[in-house]
Amino acid sequence: MPHRAWVATRKGLIELHRAPEQAWQIVRTSFLGEPVSMVLTPQPDGPHRGRMLAALNLGHFGVKLHASDDEGLTWTEVAVPVYPAQPERAAGPPWKLVLVWALGKWAWGPIIAMLANYRSDLVWKYMRKSPYIIRGLRRAGFAGGWLDQAP
Repeated sequence: MPHRAWVATRKGLIELHRAPEQAWQIVRTSFLGEPVSMVLTPQPDGPHRGRMLAALNLGHFGVKLHASDDEGLTWTEVAVPVYPAQPERAAGPPWKLVLVWALGKWAWGPIIAMLANYRSDLVWKYMRKSPYIIRGLRRAGFAGGWLDQAP
């Protein structure tokens, strides 16, 4: 069985196959010309075997989510996640879906870390102490703010 990979790009979704001892080859494209922000590859087993999801960021047309039950041969648009109603006097920008950037169970760790960082700056507090991050930012030409006070 060949190795398979899917590449989500700003110009569509590309499926690649590679047979043993051969180069990767494009075998299928989907959503040509459309920015695909994320793809959940086919499930190998279980009740959703062969199921794929692809998120598209269509600018002023909004975010679209497509599902395939045949490993990407055909696609059907499905509902996107929806935020609850925003309270009238809520601070900050409007609550709306702008981009689907992660799909799948592996995304929960980063999501929880981002929520913790939003509430308490926990992640930033640790990152600001990391000599590797400080050195990398300085090498990249960043300066000012907390970076100037860093050791």
